[in-house]
Amino acid sequence: MLNVTVATWIGNAAAVLSGAWGAVTRRAQQSGYSRTTVYTHAQRVVQTITSEQAGGLSYDALWQENERLKAENAALWQAWSEAEDLSEAKQRDLAGSGCAMGLSLSQSVTLLAIVLPLGAVPSRAMVGRWVQEAAAQAGRLLVVLDLACQARVRVLCLDEIFLHREPVLMAIEPKAISGKDITMLE
Repeated sequence: MLNVTVATWIGNAAAVLSGAWGAVTRRAQQSGYSRTTVYTHAQRVVQTITSEQAGGLSYDALWQENERLKAENAALWQAWSEAEDLSEAKQRDLAGSGCAMGLSLSQSVTLLAIVLPLGAVPSRAMVGRWVQEAAAQAGRLLVVLDLACQARVRVLCLDEIFLHREPVLMAIEPKAISGKDITMLE
């Protein structure tokens, strides 16, 4: 796009707005622009003056906002580039926690794909192995916790529910029927 001086724009607008017969043609010949361009310049000058008088956002305010947003964008890109990479240990934790919260392996891989570069996303099989390792570790911890809690239980109501055709033993203390202190044993 060619840069047109302000004087040219205003001169073209003056020729159009004067209403004098042949003024637009003469102005087009003087400025080297077509009659259509002279009318376009006039229309833009009128729009600019109208919007300035209407009290809307000024050009300077919009320019300053644009510059502020550019600086903010640059700062965010800089912070993102300096952010700590998601180590494999953190990826394992994310996959294990996601599975514990009910996410599928595919959903966990999708979350990892959001925060990792394209080539660094682990496969679904790898995430599955990580989840199995986390489940095994949690199982060992639950055995210890169950043994520690058994001495504190005085009365226990047991029931069985099925999860993917596997029975799961549920235990509830009778005083916790109101919804508090519900304990689950496997």
